[in-house]
Amino acid sequence: MNIEKDEKNGTGVRDLELPVNPIAQNTRQYLEEYNEMLVSDYRTLKEDFIEWLLVEGKTPKRREGYSEATTKTTHYKVDESYLWLWNETDGYTTELTPEHATELIDTLVRYSDDSDSYIYTIEKSLRRLFKFLRREKNRPLDDWKHQWWV
Repeated sequence: MNIEKDEKNGTGVRDLELPVNPIAQNTRQYLEEYNEMLVSDYRTLKEDFIEWLLVEGKTPKRREGYSEATTKTTHYKVDESYLWLWNETDGYTTELTPEHATELIDTLVRYSDDSDSYIYTIEKSLRRLFKFLRREKNRPLDDWKHQWWV
């Protein structure tokens, strides 16, 4: 993995080779109906998120990231969650909230045939996304954990 400081701001990790395309195929197809500016917005969000997962997402204070396998799984589950959100809200947004996440998990638990482990993986992925959005994008989000199995 090639990690170097971003010369633009001295803090980023722009020379990191991502192990996965930041926009998954299903998401790319959905975004085709929108203008390039929105696609670029989503791409930037996902690139930043994937880099953060790899470099420091697991333990930010120690700059310990997740494995490539965990990062890929998280990426795809977050993409699925955004697709669900866009279908629910009838349009593109990157403002996925804990309330949306709760609604998504509740919907999966009640109405899908997905396994508990699949749903739990989505929950973990959303918690990672919210942690990233709080720390790196300064979004005022509370810690979220949906205990649907209780």
